Parts: sequence; structure tokens; C-alpha cells
Amino acid sequence: MGNRDITWEHCTLVHPKNKMILKCNYCGQTYHGGVFRLKHHLARTHKNVKPCTQNSEENIQLFKDVLLQGDDVRQAREDRMFDSSAGQVNQEVFDLEGGERLTGKKKGTMDAYVKIDTVARCRALTVYIYKHCWVLNLMRGHTKGRDLVRPAVTRFATCFLTLKSVYQQKTGLITMFGSEDWQRSSYAKRPDGARVRDIVLANFEFWPAIKYCIKSTVPLVKVLRLVDSDERPAMGYIYEAMDWAKETIAANLGGVKKKYKPIWDIIDQRWDLQMHRPLHAAGYYLNPRFQYDPKFKADIEVKQGLYDCIERMISSSRDRIIIDDQMDLFKGVKGLFARETAKLTRKTKQPGNLSFPVNLLLLFFKKFGCLNT
Repeated sequence: MGNRDITWEHCTLVHPKNKMILKCNYCGQTYHGGVFRLKHHLARTHKNVKPCTQNSEENIQLFKDVLLQGDDVRQAREDRMFDSSAGQVNQEVFDLEGGERLTGKKKGTMDAYVKIDTVARCRALTVYIYKHCWVLNLMRGHTKGRDLVRPAVTRFATCFLTLKSVYQQKTGLITMFGSEDWQRSSYAKRPDGARVRDIVLANFEFWPAIKYCIKSTVPLVKVLRLVDSDERPAMGYIYEAMDWAKETIAANLGGVKKKYKPIWDIIDQRWDLQMHRPLHAAGYYLNPRFQYDPKFKADIEVKQGLYDCIERMISSSRDRIIIDDQMDLFKGVKGLFARETAKLTRKTKQPGNLSFPVNLLLLFFKKFGCLNT
């Protein structure tokens, strides 16, 4: 079971399946909050918990040492994260979608984009500022009242919208940490304050790395907004949106392949493994907004996805032939699709509101429960 916490030898579980409710073996008091809170109880620190009245002096000192050791470990972890001169953060990268850590990745162009120190330092900066009211007020004085943290629906979006906000307030943050008010304050003389100041003023990789993140992720955030929107069914738009995001990322990075190609590879990998479905291709093909656009691309992947849906949904060969004929009318702008009214509403009506094969699209959506997924 690994290294068992010594605290378990001094307490008892009140409920076998709930490790957050513990009973002290000495005074018999029951506390919520797990072993961390009980350590303070046994060490008599008076931190958000009553001290144990029956504990021995030997045990009191034992748990004071345990808590002190825990503080040392946390401080060492912070020191590694804040090491701005050498950037000696473990070469771990975050998978942007799942938030998992990937180890052993070859160092390359994407390091500045996903390496833990870029995101961690930005987070450390915002946490420090919002943790201290005086520092927060000082910052707002230099940013004209604007904040740094921007909550969003997903952790991915929150993380990179916050990066964008920090970058937008770059000038204000630099002037704040260079101001006399900051330099004269007690915060500037503390180790944690000095580390945060160095992130802003002395780490020459910090700001370029944030800029790179913004240019390569803002398009993806916009796709997330589309998927989460209730205004229109995302299924009919997600395929085109992902293509748009990739092209926008490439343009944002100046069309330099060595800069955008690693990002494209990550997007393609995630798309193939988790997001790409025949329904996305069918939704793209059957959406008149895209079908009649001169830039419309019906490659083999799109057509394959469309026919996969038809074959899965429609068992009758006769019905498949009818649907295929209807799609010819749709693509060739014939029959009802040639009417002036139909042409005028191509970009205003939703796929599920149009007569034709879009009834087929709507059937797909209802079958798989994907109208807003």
C-alpha cells in the first residue's frame, strides 16, 4: 500500500467507507476533514480545529514535526515550479484536453506551448495576486481595474482565457512590479513575492510563451463556444469549425510550418481518437451553408462518413436509393432546392429546419441524441 500516513495509527474511521470523518483515539472527539485536519488537532496548532486535550507531549511534538515536514515538501515543490532562471521544471507536459501529464516527450517547438512551467507560472502569478488583497488592489490600480482571471465552461478554456487576460495586462503588471509602491512593500521582500516578480520582470521566456499559447489556442476556444452554444446544433458545424481553427492557427503563427504543424498534429490526433464521427461528416455535408459555399470540400472522409450514417440508419435498399437520389437534387440545386426562397435561406435556416435530406440529418441527430453535442 506504499507509505501509510502515520496519522492512521492515532485515529479511527467513524464510517468504514468515509475517510473524511475520523475519531481521535485519545480524546474521543470526532472531526470532519480527514487526516490533515486531525494532524492539526493532535499537534495542538489551533488551526481551524480544537486541540486534543489528552495527547501526550511526545505525540504533540511528533505531529508538529510531521506538519513541518509537509510544509518543507510543499515549499520545495514551489521552488521547483518558480525556478525562473534555469527553467528546471520536470519535462512534463499537459495534455490540453484531458489535463493529464505526459512524461518523456521529446523537447521541441511545442514545449513553450504545453510545458508545465508556462501554465504553472501564470497560475502561480494569478494565485499570488488574488491571495493578497493589498497586491490585488495595487494590480488593479495599474490595470485600470481589469482582472486577470476569466472563468469559462471548461478547464481548458478557463486556463487559456486567463493566459490571454494576463498577456493583455502585460504593461500594467510590469509597471506594478517595477513601481516604488511594490519595492517598498513587505511583499517584495518575501521569497514568494520575489519569485512572482521575477516571473514578470526577469523570465524572458514567459511572455513569448504566453503569446504563442494565445495565438495557437484562441481558435480552439471559439470552437468550444460553438459546441457549448444552444443557439444552433453544433453537429452540423463542428467539422467546418475544426478546419477553420487549424487554418486560423496556421495564419496566427505566420504560416510557418514548424510552428503550427506540431499543433495540427495534436488536434488531428485528438480529432481522430475522440471527436471525429461519421455524424460530423454527415452534418457538414448536409448543411446548406457549407454545401453551397464555393470553398466546400467533400473529400473522401466526408463522403465516407455520410454513407456510413446512411447505411447504419437505413436498412432498406430501396430507401437508400431514394435518399441518394434526393442528395443528388440537393447537391445539384435541383427541384425544390432551385427555388429562390430556398436559396435565400441557405445561411439563415438551421439544418434541421430545412425540408429534404436534412430530414435525414435530423433523424441522425435524434437517433444518436446529438443535437447539442
